[in-house]
Amino acid sequence: IVDASGPRRIQYSRWDSSSCPLTFVLYQLTPERLLADYTSAIKEATPISIEGLPLVREWTDGDSANEVALPSDLPPGLYVLASRGSTGHGDRLIVVLTHYALILKEASTGLGTNARHQVAGYATSISTGRPRPGMAVRLYDRSGRFYGQGTTDGEGRFETTVVGDTDPLLALGEVEGEMTLCGFGPEWDA
Repeated sequence: IVDASGPRRIQYSRWDSSSCPLTFVLYQLTPERLLADYTSAIKEATPISIEGLPLVREWTDGDSANEVALPSDLPPGLYVLASRGSTGHGDRLIVVLTHYALILKEASTGLGTNARHQVAGYATSISTGRPRPGMAVRLYDRSGRFYGQGTTDGEGRFETTVVGDTDPLLALGEVEGEMTLCGFGPEWDA
């Protein structure tokens, strides 16, 4: 998650000792593609695919601080940022450029089809910390299957209970055409 109102900087570590500039390539990512590719990438431990994604921007950056700034004119959205060094190898990162953060808490009781998953959350402006009412929040499981939804109230809060056999993966929040993302599970721990 990168604050669209902030400095838009992403820190990285290089695997090589080269001081050569890196080439950064930014691709547009749709929510549907994110769900399809991200769930399979977790299962197979492979980088998210950039095949078929629209190229948004490419640039070279020689920042010795191991930090790259996203272009200031880049609109909020879901992206894949890919890097390439002098060896041709690189890495990929899912980037959510947004003005909003979504914070979630999930508690489950029971097993199988009788399981109850209570999900509570809070949406806020990253730069001001103020609540963001009216955000539609959709919940997806580890198969990329939609399993619940809610809308934030006047204080930026939402809550929903889902009954059934599911393994929560992530939540997509959307308000006025802008998205944010929050995940469940250890792969999302900071």
